[in-house]
Amino acid sequence: MISPQRRIVSLSLTSKHNRFKQFHSLFNLEEFTNIKELRLISLSANDAKELLDIIPKLQCNLTSLKIIFSVGQERFYGQKLREMILCGQTMSSLKRCVLTFYDNFVQKLSNSSTSNIEYLDIGNILIQDLIKLFQYLPKLRRLYAFSETHFRHYPVYSEHLIPFVLLPALTCLKLSYFVGLSNIEILLKHIPNLKYLKVTVYDRELVSGLRWEQMINQYLPLLRRFILRLTVLEYKQEVLLDIILKNYVSLVYHRMMLPITK
Repeated sequence: MISPQRRIVSLSLTSKHNRFKQFHSLFNLEEFTNIKELRLISLSANDAKELLDIIPKLQCNLTSLKIIFSVGQERFYGQKLREMILCGQTMSSLKRCVLTFYDNFVQKLSNSSTSNIEYLDIGNILIQDLIKLFQYLPKLRRLYAFSETHFRHYPVYSEHLIPFVLLPALTCLKLSYFVGLSNIEILLKHIPNLKYLKVTVYDRELVSGLRWEQMINQYLPLLRRFILRLTVLEYKQEVLLDIILKNYVSLVYHRMMLPITK
């Protein structure tokens, strides 16, 4: 007779009000071996430690995984957990993944294997760390990456990103960053087959539409749709809408969507 735990294929748990801990005290999560979708929200550092033992035992059927930590809760267990999920064949069935951490995302990755993840939604990761992960994600097709506005982003230089890895399968990219355009440019160099690009940027200075057009022509020859959401956070004088649009007149002509807020 099949146990009730083995009949479960989708499971959502939260650590709010110690519910994850309460669930684990009543049930052995390792017995849910047929789970295909697992969502874990507002996790603590202790939860991360437990997951290091639990997740490998669910790897056979797990195709979708969502893990979101509470602010400042993952500590050093988060690094091990990320490496297990993103940088190896431990979870060979995993195709979709949503991860949000609040520490230094990539320190020193020791794993040399690659993952089978095709859809990745990843939060609070620096541009340079995101690019470093590319060598572990050769099958990635869709990517959404963002960071909180208080995250400090340093300039990225190509010579610091070795090896230089292209993602030929990646065709859809969504970005939301408080970061200079030069960092985004470095990222786009790695994605030559991109067809859909949506970017939300928060700049203190008005970004030149001509520069966007040059980057698209140079790095993204297959791009079909480009959506740019530009938020100007600080400026010394009133920025008129027609002046902003003037910078993007050529791209707007090519059916770019341009929501602007200030």
